[in-house]
Amino acid sequence: MKEKTLGEVYLVTCLVTGKQYVGITARGYLNRWKKHVATSKTKATGLHEDIAKFGEDNFKIEVIESKLYANRDRMARWLFKRERYWIAYYGTFGNGYNLTAGGEGVTGARKSKIIRELMAEMMKDLYENHPEEKIKRLEKAHAKLRDPAYRKISSERTKARFANPAERQRTSRLTKEAMQKLPPKVKEKIRNTQFKKGHETWNKGLETPDEVKKKISESEKGRIAWNKGVPMSEEQKRKVSESKKGTPAWNKGLTVTRKKACPVCGKLICWNMLNKHIRARHTK
Repeated sequence: MKEKTLGEVYLVTCLVTGKQYVGITARGYLNRWKKHVATSKTKATGLHEDIAKFGEDNFKIEVIESKLYANRDRMARWLFKRERYWIAYYGTFGNGYNLTAGGEGVTGARKSKIIRELMAEMMKDLYENHPEEKIKRLEKAHAKLRDPAYRKISSERTKARFANPAERQRTSRLTKEAMQKLPPKVKEKIRNTQFKKGHETWNKGLETPDEVKKKISESEKGRIAWNKGVPMSEEQKRKVSESKKGTPAWNKGLTVTRKKACPVCGKLICWNMLNKHIRARHTK
């Protein structure tokens, strides 16, 4: 006989503020509470922020509903449904610690295809009823990607990972295999939207607004080029030389005039003689 798993819906109440949190788990509510306490030491949002502020002794945790299931997919469906019910019942989304209306995941449950599809449906429903939640999450994700410290760490991890040729080959192979398993509709969409050699970019011929230019300029100030100080290999030099053969220089035939107007008399002076001219003619 297949072993059954206990799914639990639990309620956390802050004894100081009276705010509540509804959660679900398949690993035992006390183990889940220990996870909340551990997370409060590194994260400071919502429930975890108050655990760190008031201490775990000022919180009460209790099971409000539980059920045994042999099939984890059925258990997940039941937990999703009951979580949404109890969050609405206690009003913990908006007035409590719950950041969503529920139905996003089950701690301890294996995320099979059925569970993933169900979670996707729940998220679609959440975003339709609360569009501001989607905007908030996107802003949070984008803020993290714009963080210079995070970008530096991510870049270093990627470079370290792909420094190994075997890892590059493995990633390439897995990507090709994953692409082959995609549904025909998804493959067709990728083929129609991905950039191909010879295609024109969507913004070709469009002038970049001054505001965008300013933002780009500000973001690049003080940034050191990734290849600064890195010597070019002989193979790279050869490739660059081959690609440039027969291509005339962009400034060939142009007469370079590097004269500046004297700020005192207005006379055009060669740029490298301007200071000497000012000292000689206009300084007593």
